[in-house]
Amino acid sequence: MSLFRLLCALSVLSILSGCFTRSSLAEPKDDFRLNEEVCVFGPNCLNLDKFFPIRSEDSSPYEFYINDIGQLTTTTGGGDFGLLVFERPLEDFVLTAQFKVPEGSFELANSGIFFGFIDPRIPLEDLTPGETWPSDWRSQLLNRTRAFLAAWTGVEVQLLAGARANEFEPSTQNGRFYGEENQIMHSEYRLDPGERYSVRVEKRGSRERVWMRWLGEENQNPDASETLVSELNRSNSESPRFGYLGIQSYYNNDGDFRALLFESLTLRLP
Repeated sequence: MSLFRLLCALSVLSILSGCFTRSSLAEPKDDFRLNEEVCVFGPNCLNLDKFFPIRSEDSSPYEFYINDIGQLTTTTGGGDFGLLVFERPLEDFVLTAQFKVPEGSFELANSGIFFGFIDPRIPLEDLTPGETWPSDWRSQLLNRTRAFLAAWTGVEVQLLAGARANEFEPSTQNGRFYGEENQIMHSEYRLDPGERYSVRVEKRGSRERVWMRWLGEENQNPDASETLVSELNRSNSESPRFGYLGIQSYYNNDGDFRALLFESLTLRLP
Protein backbone atom coordinates (compact mmCIF):
# COMPACT_ATOMS: atom_id res chain seq x y z
CA MET A 1 0.00 0.00 0.00
CA SER A 2 1.33 3.41 -0.96
CA LEU A 3 1.91 6.06 1.69
CA PHE A 4 -0.83 8.17 0.11
CA ARG A 5 -3.41 5.35 0.37
CA LEU A 6 -2.33 4.60 3.94
CA LEU A 7 -2.88 8.21 4.97
CA CYS A 8 -6.30 8.27 3.30
CA ALA A 9 -7.33 5.09 5.11
CA LEU A 10 -6.21 6.47 8.46
CA SER A 11 -8.17 9.68 7.81
CA VAL A 12 -11.36 7.75 7.07
CA LEU A 13 -10.95 5.66 10.22
CA SER A 14 -10.43 8.80 12.26
CA ILE A 15 -13.61 10.38 10.89
CA LEU A 16 -15.67 7.23 11.51
CA SER A 17 -14.43 6.84 15.07
CA GLY A 18 -15.32 10.46 15.78
CA CYS A 19 -18.89 9.78 14.70
CA PHE A 20 -19.32 7.34 17.57
CA THR A 21 -17.66 9.20 20.43
CA ARG A 22 -19.81 9.91 23.49
CA SER A 23 -19.60 13.65 22.92
CA SER A 24 -21.13 13.31 19.47
CA LEU A 25 -24.24 11.53 20.75
CA ALA A 26 -26.40 14.60 21.31
CA GLU A 27 -29.51 14.56 23.45
CA PRO A 28 -32.65 13.97 21.38
CA LYS A 29 -34.45 17.07 20.30
CA ASP A 30 -37.69 18.07 21.96
CA ASP A 31 -39.76 16.52 19.16
CA PHE A 32 -37.80 13.23 19.13
CA ARG A 33 -40.22 10.40 18.25
CA LEU A 34 -43.18 12.70 18.91
CA ASN A 35 -44.28 13.34 15.35
CA GLU A 36 -48.06 13.36 15.69
CA GLU A 37 -49.88 16.36 17.16
CA VAL A 38 -53.48 15.88 18.23
CA CYS A 39 -55.49 19.00 19.00
CA VAL A 40 -58.14 17.51 21.27
CA PHE A 41 -60.17 20.66 21.89
CA GLY A 42 -59.63 24.39 21.83
CA PRO A 43 -60.48 27.50 19.80
CA ASN A 44 -59.63 25.75 16.53
CA CYS A 45 -60.51 22.10 17.07
CA LEU A 46 -62.83 19.62 18.73
CA ASN A 47 -61.81 15.95 18.74
CA LEU A 48 -63.34 14.54 21.91
CA ASP A 49 -64.16 11.38 19.95
CA LYS A 50 -60.54 10.34 20.57
CA PHE A 51 -61.43 9.97 24.28
CA PHE A 52 -63.90 7.84 26.20
CA PRO A 53 -65.52 8.78 29.54
CA ILE A 54 -65.29 6.92 32.85
CA ARG A 55 -68.16 8.10 35.01
CA SER A 56 -68.90 7.97 38.70
CA GLU A 57 -71.38 5.27 39.66
CA ASP A 58 -72.92 7.05 42.65
CA SER A 59 -73.95 10.30 41.00
CA SER A 60 -76.62 11.23 38.52
CA PRO A 61 -75.64 10.37 34.93
CA TYR A 62 -73.43 12.99 33.34
CA GLU A 63 -71.38 13.60 30.23
CA PHE A 64 -68.22 15.51 29.41
CA TYR A 65 -68.93 18.29 26.93
CA ILE A 66 -67.66 21.65 25.70
CA ASN A 67 -69.84 24.48 27.01
CA ASP A 68 -70.86 27.58 25.06
CA ILE A 69 -67.67 29.46 26.03
CA GLY A 70 -65.33 26.65 25.00
CA GLN A 71 -64.58 25.00 28.36
CA LEU A 72 -64.51 21.27 29.02
CA THR A 73 -67.08 20.57 31.68
CA THR A 74 -69.63 18.00 32.83
CA THR A 75 -73.27 18.07 33.71
CA THR A 76 -73.73 18.88 37.39
CA GLY A 77 -73.34 15.92 39.69
CA GLY A 78 -71.87 14.77 42.96
CA GLY A 79 -69.96 11.75 44.14
CA ASP A 80 -66.55 10.54 43.06
CA PHE A 81 -64.42 11.77 40.21
CA GLY A 82 -64.67 10.83 36.57
CA LEU A 83 -62.07 10.62 33.80
CA LEU A 84 -61.90 11.49 30.14
CA VAL A 85 -59.48 8.87 28.80
CA PHE A 86 -57.43 8.91 25.59
CA GLU A 87 -58.34 6.12 23.19
CA ARG A 88 -55.06 4.18 23.33
CA PRO A 89 -52.24 3.54 25.83
CA LEU A 90 -49.07 5.60 25.57
CA GLU A 91 -45.46 5.37 26.69
CA ASP A 92 -44.12 8.76 25.56
CA PHE A 93 -46.14 11.95 25.16
CA VAL A 94 -46.25 15.68 25.75
CA LEU A 95 -49.60 17.01 26.98
CA THR A 96 -50.26 20.76 26.98
CA ALA A 97 -53.47 22.14 28.48
CA GLN A 98 -54.83 25.57 29.26
CA PHE A 99 -57.29 26.01 32.10
CA LYS A 100 -58.99 28.69 34.16
CA VAL A 101 -59.33 28.74 37.95
CA PRO A 102 -62.87 29.60 39.14
CA GLU A 103 -63.40 33.14 40.38
CA GLY A 104 -64.27 34.16 43.92
CA SER A 105 -63.50 32.65 47.29
CA PHE A 106 -63.72 28.87 47.68
CA GLU A 107 -62.17 26.01 49.61
CA LEU A 108 -60.88 23.81 46.78
CA ALA A 109 -60.80 23.52 43.01
CA ASN A 110 -59.35 20.16 42.11
CA SER A 111 -58.48 18.32 38.94
CA GLY A 112 -55.57 16.31 37.65
CA ILE A 113 -53.91 14.50 34.77
CA PHE A 114 -53.48 10.75 35.21
CA PHE A 115 -51.25 8.59 33.04
CA GLY A 116 -49.68 5.14 32.96
CA PHE A 117 -52.80 3.34 34.23
CA ILE A 118 -54.47 0.15 33.05
CA ASP A 119 -57.55 0.09 30.86
CA PRO A 120 -60.40 1.06 33.25
CA ARG A 121 -62.89 -0.88 31.12
CA ILE A 122 -61.39 -4.28 32.02
CA PRO A 123 -64.07 -6.59 33.48
CA LEU A 124 -63.77 -7.01 37.25
CA GLU A 125 -63.28 -10.77 36.94
CA ASP A 126 -60.14 -10.16 34.84
CA LEU A 127 -58.48 -7.79 37.34
CA THR A 128 -55.63 -8.83 39.62
CA PRO A 129 -55.39 -6.42 42.57
CA GLY A 130 -52.05 -4.84 43.35
CA GLU A 131 -50.40 -4.78 46.75
CA THR A 132 -51.51 -1.19 47.43
CA TRP A 133 -55.15 -1.65 46.40
CA PRO A 134 -57.72 -1.33 49.20
CA SER A 135 -59.24 -4.53 50.52
CA ASP A 136 -62.69 -3.48 49.27
CA TRP A 137 -61.42 -2.64 45.78
CA ARG A 138 -64.14 -4.65 44.05
CA SER A 139 -66.92 -2.78 45.88
CA GLN A 140 -65.34 0.61 45.19
CA LEU A 141 -65.07 -0.08 41.46
CA LEU A 142 -68.57 -1.48 41.27
CA ASN A 143 -70.40 1.06 43.43
CA ARG A 144 -68.33 4.24 43.21
CA THR A 145 -66.14 4.73 40.11
CA ARG A 146 -63.80 2.76 37.87
CA ALA A 147 -61.68 5.90 37.73
CA PHE A 148 -60.02 4.60 40.91
CA LEU A 149 -58.02 2.27 38.66
CA ALA A 150 -56.15 5.33 37.41
CA ALA A 151 -55.18 6.26 40.96
CA TRP A 152 -54.23 2.69 41.93
CA THR A 153 -52.20 1.78 38.84
CA GLY A 154 -50.97 5.11 37.41
CA VAL A 155 -49.63 8.46 38.52
CA GLU A 156 -51.43 11.79 38.89
CA VAL A 157 -50.23 15.30 38.18
CA GLN A 158 -52.11 17.31 40.79
CA LEU A 159 -53.91 20.52 39.81
CA LEU A 160 -55.19 22.26 42.91
CA ALA A 161 -56.36 25.75 43.91
CA GLY A 162 -58.34 27.37 46.69
CA ALA A 163 -58.04 28.41 50.31
CA ARG A 164 -57.11 24.91 51.47
CA ALA A 165 -54.61 24.14 48.69
CA ASN A 166 -51.57 24.87 50.86
CA GLU A 167 -52.81 22.57 53.62
CA PHE A 168 -51.94 19.51 51.54
CA GLU A 169 -48.70 17.59 52.05
CA PRO A 170 -45.86 18.92 49.83
CA SER A 171 -45.92 15.86 47.54
CA THR A 172 -49.66 16.34 46.90
CA GLN A 173 -49.76 20.09 46.21
CA ASN A 174 -50.34 21.78 42.86
CA GLY A 175 -48.07 20.64 40.05
CA ARG A 176 -46.78 17.61 41.95
CA PHE A 177 -46.79 13.94 41.04
CA TYR A 178 -49.38 13.10 43.66
CA GLY A 179 -47.87 11.31 46.65
CA GLU A 180 -44.62 10.36 44.88
CA GLU A 181 -41.97 10.77 47.58
CA ASN A 182 -39.03 10.37 45.17
CA GLN A 183 -39.96 13.31 42.95
CA ILE A 184 -37.81 16.42 42.66
CA MET A 185 -39.94 19.39 43.75
CA HIS A 186 -38.28 22.23 41.85
CA SER A 187 -40.62 25.04 42.82
CA GLU A 188 -43.98 25.85 44.40
CA TYR A 189 -46.68 27.07 42.06
CA ARG A 190 -49.83 28.71 43.36
CA LEU A 191 -53.01 29.03 41.31
CA ASP A 192 -55.00 32.22 41.91
CA PRO A 193 -58.79 32.54 41.46
CA GLY A 194 -59.96 33.95 38.14
CA GLU A 195 -56.57 33.45 36.44
CA ARG A 196 -55.66 31.29 33.45
CA TYR A 197 -52.68 28.93 33.34
CA SER A 198 -51.13 26.33 31.11
CA VAL A 199 -49.66 23.02 32.24
CA ARG A 200 -47.25 20.88 30.23
CA VAL A 201 -46.70 17.26 31.21
CA GLU A 202 -43.85 15.48 29.46
CA LYS A 203 -43.39 11.72 29.66
CA ARG A 204 -40.24 10.53 27.90
CA GLY A 205 -39.00 7.08 28.85
CA SER A 206 -38.30 7.01 32.58
CA ARG A 207 -38.26 10.82 32.88
CA GLU A 208 -41.50 12.62 33.78
CA ARG A 209 -41.71 16.41 34.19
CA VAL A 210 -44.33 19.11 34.81
CA TRP A 211 -44.13 22.77 33.77
CA MET A 212 -46.66 25.52 34.50
CA ARG A 213 -47.18 28.99 33.05
CA TRP A 214 -49.33 31.93 34.09
CA LEU A 215 -51.43 33.34 31.24
CA GLY A 216 -53.33 36.05 33.12
CA GLU A 217 -57.01 36.70 33.57
CA GLU A 218 -57.68 37.27 29.88
CA ASN A 219 -54.63 35.58 28.33
CA GLN A 220 -52.80 38.90 28.38
CA ASN A 221 -49.51 37.12 29.13
CA PRO A 222 -49.18 34.52 26.32
CA ASP A 223 -45.39 34.83 26.09
CA ALA A 224 -44.64 34.21 29.77
CA SER A 225 -41.92 31.68 30.44
CA GLU A 226 -42.69 28.24 31.85
CA THR A 227 -41.68 27.14 35.34
CA LEU A 228 -40.42 23.61 35.93
CA VAL A 229 -42.44 22.51 38.96
CA SER A 230 -41.74 18.81 39.44
CA GLU A 231 -39.67 15.99 38.02
CA LEU A 232 -39.77 12.24 38.52
CA ASN A 233 -37.13 9.80 37.32
CA ARG A 234 -37.98 6.15 37.67
CA SER A 235 -35.14 3.89 38.78
CA ASN A 236 -33.33 1.63 36.34
CA SER A 237 -34.98 -1.37 37.99
CA GLU A 238 -38.42 -0.10 37.01
CA SER A 239 -39.75 -0.30 33.48
CA PRO A 240 -41.06 2.95 31.96
CA ARG A 241 -44.76 3.52 32.53
CA PHE A 242 -46.98 2.39 29.68
CA GLY A 243 -50.70 2.91 29.94
CA TYR A 244 -53.69 5.15 29.47
CA LEU A 245 -53.93 8.91 29.96
CA GLY A 246 -56.94 10.72 31.39
CA ILE A 247 -58.21 14.13 32.49
CA GLN A 248 -59.82 14.11 35.93
CA SER A 249 -63.06 15.90 36.68
CA TYR A 250 -64.81 16.38 40.00
CA TYR A 251 -67.78 18.04 38.24
CA ASN A 252 -69.00 21.61 38.60
CA ASN A 253 -70.44 21.32 42.07
CA ASP A 254 -71.83 24.37 43.79
CA GLY A 255 -70.32 25.38 47.11
CA ASP A 256 -66.74 24.97 48.24
CA PHE A 257 -65.63 22.25 45.82
CA ARG A 258 -65.26 23.42 42.24
CA ALA A 259 -63.86 22.14 38.98
CA LEU A 260 -60.92 23.68 37.16
CA LEU A 261 -62.12 24.72 33.70
CA PHE A 262 -60.04 23.25 30.86
CA GLU A 263 -60.10 25.44 27.73
CA SER A 264 -57.67 23.64 25.42
CA LEU A 265 -55.77 20.37 25.23
CA THR A 266 -53.08 19.23 22.80
CA LEU A 267 -51.15 15.95 22.69
CA ARG A 268 -47.86 15.23 20.91
CA LEU A 269 -47.44 11.50 20.33
CA PRO A 270 -44.95 9.04 18.82
